[in-house]
Parts: sequence; C-alpha cells; structure tokens
Amino acid sequence: MSDVAFSSARQAAGRPRAAWPTDVLAVLLFLLLGIGVVLQPYATGRDMPGDIDARFNLSLLEFFYRTLVAALHGRPANFLDAPFWYPWPRVTNFSDTHWGDAEVYALFRALGVNVLASFQAWFVAGFALTYVAAFVSLRKLGLHSWGSAAGAFLFTFCLPMAAQLGHAQLVYRLWVPPAVVALHRFLTRASLRAAAACVLFVALQLAVSIYLGLFLCLFVASYAASLWLLARAGFPPPLRAALRAARTADLVAAGALLAVALIALVIVAVPYLDVQSMYGFVRSWEEVVGMLPRPASYLLAGVSELWPDLSEQFALPSVWEHQIFPGLSAIVPLAWFGLSRRARTRQPLAAIMLAALAILFAVTIDLGGHTLYRLIYPLPGFSAIRAITRVILVMMLPLAALVGMMIDDLVAARVNRFPGRLLAVALSAFMVAECSLIAPESSSPSAWRTRLDALEARLPARLPHDAVFAIAVDPQDTEYNDTQTDAELVAATLGVSTMNGYSGSSPPTWKIMTTCRDVGDDLRAGRHFLAEHGQAAPAVDPSRLVLVGFGACDPAQFYREPPLQLGRVYHFTSEAEGNEFAGGGFAFPEGWGRWTNGDDAFLYFSLGTAPPAQLSVAVDAISMSPAADRAQIVTVVANGQACGEVAVTASRPHAAVTCPAGALGTEDNTLRLHIAHPTRPVDIGLSSDHRRLGLGLRTLTVTPIE
Repeated sequence: MSDVAFSSARQAAGRPRAAWPTDVLAVLLFLLLGIGVVLQPYATGRDMPGDIDARFNLSLLEFFYRTLVAALHGRPANFLDAPFWYPWPRVTNFSDTHWGDAEVYALFRALGVNVLASFQAWFVAGFALTYVAAFVSLRKLGLHSWGSAAGAFLFTFCLPMAAQLGHAQLVYRLWVPPAVVALHRFLTRASLRAAAACVLFVALQLAVSIYLGLFLCLFVASYAASLWLLARAGFPPPLRAALRAARTADLVAAGALLAVALIALVIVAVPYLDVQSMYGFVRSWEEVVGMLPRPASYLLAGVSELWPDLSEQFALPSVWEHQIFPGLSAIVPLAWFGLSRRARTRQPLAAIMLAALAILFAVTIDLGGHTLYRLIYPLPGFSAIRAITRVILVMMLPLAALVGMMIDDLVAARVNRFPGRLLAVALSAFMVAECSLIAPESSSPSAWRTRLDALEARLPARLPHDAVFAIAVDPQDTEYNDTQTDAELVAATLGVSTMNGYSGSSPPTWKIMTTCRDVGDDLRAGRHFLAEHGQAAPAVDPSRLVLVGFGACDPAQFYREPPLQLGRVYHFTSEAEGNEFAGGGFAFPEGWGRWTNGDDAFLYFSLGTAPPAQLSVAVDAISMSPAADRAQIVTVVANGQACGEVAVTASRPHAAVTCPAGALGTEDNTLRLHIAHPTRPVDIGLSSDHRRLGLGLRTLTVTPIE
C-alpha cells in the first residue's frame, strides 16, 4: 500500500457518508431480515438453540441471575462456585463464564420472563447487539450505509455461526468490531484514547467468551502487522512522541479506559488462571492438533441446505467443529479485491483486511501436520483451548468488511451505474438467502420442559434449602450427558447443589455415578481436593444428600477412607488395590505402577485398628531426576506431622521412614509425599513426556514398629 493509499484509509475512518435516516433504514432492513428469517424459529419461541451445550449455558446464566439477586439482597453469593460437581470448588471456570453477557439474561428474568423464554430472548439479543456493533464499526471505518449493513449481516448471521448455534456462548461477538476500529485509529492517528479503548474491548470480549477473546487478540496482532507491512512509512510517530503531544484530557480518558479494562481483565483472567493452576487444565498438543483448521475445513458447510455436505469426503477429527465454509457471498468479494488492484485502490482499507485475514489464516492452518500455531500454543491461555477452528468467527469480520466495500464499490460506480447497483442487490439478496437456508441443531422448549419436569418429579417434593442431590446414570447410555446437564439446570433453578456435572472440563478423579460406591468415591475425592488446596472441606450431613436411582445406600460409608491393613504390601499397577488410596498428585496407573505428577502427591486411608506408637512407611519405587543415579528426595508428612525424608535412586529403589507416635490414627489419614525436584522427561532427553514426574510408586507398606 502506498503512502497515499494509507493516508486515504486513515482519513476514511470516521468520515460520515450519509444522514442518520439512511443508516436507520439500512440497519432495520438487514437486522429484521436476520431475526425474521435466519433466527425465526428462536425469535418466535418455537425452537431452542442446540441441546446439551445449550442447557449447560442456560444453567450458568440462571445461576448468574440467582447469584446477582442474592448479592443485591445482602445474602452470601459467589458466582465462581457453580452448584455442579459438588463438592469441587470454582467449577464455573471450567467453561466460558458469561461474565460479559449474563446481564442481558438477568434483565429478562428480572422483568418476569420465565427461564426458557429468557434464554431464547438472550440468544436473539446476542445477534442483535453483535449486528449493531458491527454496523457502527464498519461505518466508522468509512463504509456507506448499505455496505455497512450488508457487512454487519454477514458477520452476524454467517454460515460458520449457524454451525455453532449449539454453542450459544459464541453468539456474543459484539466487541470484536469496535476493537478493530479502535486499533485502526490508534495505529493511523496515534490516539492514546483509541489504544486504551482497544484494550478495553478485548477485555470485554474475553469477559463474554475466552475463546473469542483470545482469537480477537490474534486478529488484533494480525491487523497491526498488516498495517506495518503495507505502510511502515505512513505510521504515526512513536508512542513516546504521542504521549508528549497528548492533551491532559486525552491522557485522563485513556487512563480511565485502561483502568476499567484492567478491572475487567482481573475479574475474568485471575479466576481462570487460578482454576487452570489448581486443576492443571492444559490441553495436550495432540488434542489441539485435531481441532486446527485444514484446507478442507473451509469447504465444509454441513449446516447449509444450499451447499452439499462434504463432511464424509474428508477424514477430519471432530468433523462437526470443522464446518467453517464462510459462504460464497464472502468468497466473491475476497476474490474481487484479491484479484483487482483497481478495486483495492478504490477501497484502500481492503488491502489491510486482506493482509490481516491472510496472516490469521496462515498462523492457524494445519498443512499436512505443519503449522505455525505451534508457536502460539504455549502462550498464556491458548494452551487451555482446543477448538481452534472457531477462529473463523473472528475471521468473518474482515470478510464482512470486504463484502461491504464491494457493495460500496458497485453502488458508487461512475460507469454502468445501474448494472453496478443491480449486482449489489443481487449480492445482498444471495447473502441473505445463503445465510437463511440452514438446518442447525435445535430442540423444542416442550422437550426441555418435559426433561426437567421428569427429573424434578424424581426428587422429593420438599428439599432441604442446602440439599445436594445426585442422579444415577448409565455410562452405556448414549444420552447419559443429557442427564448430567438436566441435573445442572434443575440445581440452578431450584437453588440447590448437584454432584452431577457437564462442562468443557471435569474435576480430576471424578467418576460418573452409577453405584453407591461411586457417590462415596466422588464425595471423598472432592473433600481430598479441597484439603490438598488448603480449603475447608464441607461437612455434608446425610440429611442433605438426596440420591436418585442408586438403590439402598448407607451414607455413613460415604466419608470413610478405604481401610489399609498394617503390614500388607499394596501394589499400584493398573487395577491394583493400592490405587484406592491415591488422591491428587498422581498420574494414571500403568502396568508397572504409578508416577507422582507435580510437587505433591497424597494418599488417603483409614486403619482398622489403633496404630502402635510408631509406624514404618516403606516404598518400592523408581525415580525421575536429572541428578546422579536419578536420585529423588521425597519428604513424607502424615496428617501434618513430618515423618522424614526418603531418597530413591535407580540403584536403590527401596526406602522407608518412621512416623512418630500419634501421627496416624484410625480414621481420615493423609500421607503427603512432597517431591523435591519434579522433572519433565522431555527436559532430560528421556522422552517427549511433559509431565512433572518424581516418584514412580510400585508398592507401599505401612508396618508397626514394635
């Protein structure tokens, strides 16, 4: 891009092109088409978007509303602890939290709208708000009313969005367009206020959806890089010069915006990082690779009734996540500006959008196992997300801008004006038809209501105000996750807790509950997790527990640790009895035994008889360490009392310590193994394993010392 073109792009942004009546007419026309045609089943209340994931999102929205009401009435409330997966903490952050959009749902609920209708209204409102934000942003980038309205329509109601309607948390993309506008003004005008506004908009999008917020960060970086590559000479003076030249009012405004952005980031990011650290939530690279876009992904539009479904023609993992065909109405303007230098000259912003789109495409595409995304994966936040194909929802913004600019180009044609306008009408009509001819995943409100009523009917008519219920499920049933989400929604609407759960992640060692033993295992595992992280475990009175579908259970057994016999050698191979004692900090058992994974590993047990004065704790283990002979030092702590250190090496696999009198009792015993130097095998050239291993436990023996 030449300096002249860059200057044109800078001057175009923010330049008014039409009177407000024209804008209003254009906005209403395309918005009504979107709601009345594309969203008609949801706007009329006939359908619910999606099924399992939609009900999960509704559970969080309803919990947010009830938390807000409780807080406003001065009652204890904590949105971070959703009433699912009881008693595990901070489970709200297992998925998107809806910090930035749940307020819309709460407004409808406060107006007296019922739960299901409020969800439908929240869903449609997300499209409307996103559309308006996109229209205003495209106008500020210099597009005409018609072009802005058409571009906003494509961004809001595009085919990739239709393919994600079951993931309702992705609907609210309203902060993506203004973030780009603010960045453009900062880079072309050295506006500190715009720079601060960009940071705020990114923070607000993160508050709505972590996925979309992180992808917006990638697009912002791509857009800045495209401007730098195309017009380095036209860039404004450095930031230091801009600061010196800024007026006091601009500095104050920028500071205020940054302060608000920082608050939003703290509210969103700190709990996520806390949960990621607490639970160790990291997607393996192998898991992420399957969700990277392939060239074939951009050909798949299984949701469309206009285009053929090519899903079976390509062997793609999780193919439903690869449905990212942007539509022919997006490809036509992409080719128009990509192939025509004159068109790019007439619309200087097109080159920037093309370059930003190309950069984002290049850093996320997987070509035969080769991808630049490997460089992005280790960045904070990105290692916890896996469906990278959803980046298309942000990539649709430059495509939408190109659609709008093409329509502006056709309408403004000085030669053959009528054919140009006719082509603009044809492109707009085809775009609306293409986005409307869809068959997305949906379900009916009556089906949801029937499911919830059926589950509530299985619960007692009167529940304790602090009730905790668990619903038995059959893992062989293909719809067992439906029961989990039903339990979540019922818990949220009744204001109680459930041990069932469904989310983007699940607690470590949590198991699907089929038997009474599963209930006890989950209660103990949750209590162990709380204790391991310095939090008080709740005392669950048996009267609070409501068990459905488990048969006759003895709640008294739920809190007893598995018994350990003194003098018996317990093995930790797969299916061996020693694994009953393993709590947090252990990797999955293998054919030879079980590794510790991290700084600490915990063993929980009871003793059938009162222990003697002293006990010997002996292990047979392998070690992982960069030290000579693989020496690893392990500190053993029994119920908070130090028993001593053991040194396990490759040549000395046996070690023992003596626990003092009174360190162990008959009930609720905890052995903590503190690993001095957890080591990743990849760091010492043994394998590609990234786990932080220390002690490979093969056997454990607790013996009385006479």
